[in-house]
Amino acid sequence: MEILFRKNLMFITAIDTETTGLDLKKHEIIQLGIIEYELKDNADLICLKKHEFKIKPSNILAASPEALNINGYNENDWKNSISFVKCFNILEEIFSKSDHLIGQNLIFDLRFISKQYWKYGIKFPKIPKYIDTKSMGQQLVNEGKLKSCSMDSMCKYFNIKYSGRAHTALADCERTVIVWEQLMKYTENKYFTFEEPYDAFKKINNAG
Repeated sequence: MEILFRKNLMFITAIDTETTGLDLKKHEIIQLGIIEYELKDNADLICLKKHEFKIKPSNILAASPEALNINGYNENDWKNSISFVKCFNILEEIFSKSDHLIGQNLIFDLRFISKQYWKYGIKFPKIPKYIDTKSMGQQLVNEGKLKSCSMDSMCKYFNIKYSGRAHTALADCERTVIVWEQLMKYTENKYFTFEEPYDAFKKINNAG
C-alpha cells in the first residue's frame, strides 16, 4: 500500500455529492456525503464518523430529470434540507485534517463544492491529495480485466455488499471505499490534486 503514515496512523476521508445534473454552470449539489476513516499502520481501516447533508436546491427547475431519477430527489424527502453554507465548517475541518481524500471521479464533486465557495465569496481551501477509484478501475479496464470502471460495474464485479441506496451520497462514499480496498489487490494508488486532477469526463470528451 503506497501511503505514507503519520504517527502510526493517517486519516482518509471519502467524499461524494449528488447533483441536479452534470453541467457545472447550471446544476447544483443537493446531497453531500462524507465518511472519515483512520488507517492504522497494520492497514486496518476504521470508520470514525459519517456525515450526510441534504442541500436545498436554489433552481430545481434547471435540474436534469434523469439526474433526479438516479439520485432519488423528491420534495418531501428534502423538506428539511439545509443551505450549503452550513456545510462549510465540516468541510474546512475535513480538508485541514485529512491526509488524503478518496472518491469516484472526485474532481467532479470538488468542482461543484468549489462553486459553492465562489457563490458565497469564500476562499476555497487547500485540498489534500486524493485517490480516485475510477482511475484505478480504468487501469484494469485497459488491461482487459474490467469492462467498465463505473461504480455500479465495479460493485457488481467485486460482489460488493453495502447499506443504503446506490447513488445517494453516503452510500456511494461507502461503496467507494469498499471498492478501493478491492482495487488495491490488483493495482496501485495514484495521487491527484485539485490543480492536477484525474478527469474522466474530460478524457471522454477529448476522445470524441
